[in-house]
Amino acid sequence: DEVMGETIDCIRPGMKEKDIKNKIEELFIQKRADGLSFESIVASGPNSSMPHYCEDSRVIQKKDIIILDLGCKYKGYCSDISRTVFVGEITDEEKKVYDIILRANKVGEEIAKQGVKAEDVDKASRDIIKSEGYGQYFLNRTGHGIGISVHEAPYIRTGNKQILKRGMAFSVEPGIYMQNKFGIRIEDIVVIGTDGPEVLNNFTKEIIVLK
Repeated sequence: DEVMGETIDCIRPGMKEKDIKNKIEELFIQKRADGLSFESIVASGPNSSMPHYCEDSRVIQKKDIIILDLGCKYKGYCSDISRTVFVGEITDEEKKVYDIILRANKVGEEIAKQGVKAEDVDKASRDIIKSEGYGQYFLNRTGHGIGISVHEAPYIRTGNKQILKRGMAFSVEPGIYMQNKFGIRIEDIVVIGTDGPEVLNNFTKEIIVLK
């Protein structure tokens, strides 16, 4: 949460995606993390429309959209968080899609309880996106388990009938990815608790527009 916030505060037009990635790594080192969970993703502009974007050469524009996906290791365990932020302004379409993704994220998290099937969490998020007419742009699963590895069971996807049990940890990260336009993703880690889901990420999910 701290690294996400401090990274966002540093973003300026003219920076490269790589500059932002370097800042993320620098901040994790400062905070004495045990390393990165995975190579950070900074996907700006049309690059945000690729769920698994892995390059870093694009320059941030005065009007832009950026997906930040980052995580560190601590005491042997991995963390993961994604937020989408806007530079300069946000268009009506971007705001509409952001609101859909935020609803899909929250619904997926709320349903994640003991006894529920992994695919039911995926369906809850996916149904929100489908109902708004963007189903074809939700290109990946809703989430993945996380622990010693950044990707492990339970996988939150269609067809996975694994029953969620207390102590399981996984991401809820619905996204809409419109090729060559833009993408938006919001991701938290959820742990199944005795009394329901516990969301581990507390960084704001309100729309952030950097001026």
